[in-house]
Amino acid sequence: ERELVEREAYSGVRLTDEGETVAIEVIRHHRLLETYLVERLGYDWTEVHEEADVLEHHISETLEQRLAEALDDTAVDPHGAPIPSETLTLVSSPDTYLSECEHGEHLVVIEVSDRDSEQLAYLDDAGITPGTNLVVTEVAPIGLITVQPQTDDIGISLPMTVARTIRVRELNDKPEHAVSNANGAA
Repeated sequence: ERELVEREAYSGVRLTDEGETVAIEVIRHHRLLETYLVERLGYDWTEVHEEADVLEHHISETLEQRLAEALDDTAVDPHGAPIPSETLTLVSSPDTYLSECEHGEHLVVIEVSDRDSEQLAYLDDAGITPGTNLVVTEVAPIGLITVQPQTDDIGISLPMTVARTIRVRELNDKPEHAVSNANGAA
């Protein structure tokens, strides 16, 4: 039996080094499968998480390598999550969550959590996908953040619980047609 976790009194459990390696390999399988399903088999990005969950523990190393080759060793999955390298290096994201942003910030969506397919479908319909430029137009004290995609004239209000599932990066340069707030300020 493999020792993948260590139990620590009063602290719970933690992964052993071997457990961490296995976990990162499963993440690699999962994200490669999601990407292959979207890019090669025409699945929608909102429906691949569950399929990948079923398959991730059952692929060989050969299939993993062939998936990576077929995808030209792409660095991120359809949701923007980094795919661990063949050497199982997982790049951590320095990005922030949308819920931590302030009024007036110009952002690009980096990653959207794939845990809730209904939420993904809603965000997809609203145009909030990896690569989308946004402007925060309001942060309401009642737990809502309103953003406006650069390609749309209508703001979208999201609960902070949803905003905590969207990773963003601040844009260094404001887009030429920056969105104005009600006072006319960009």
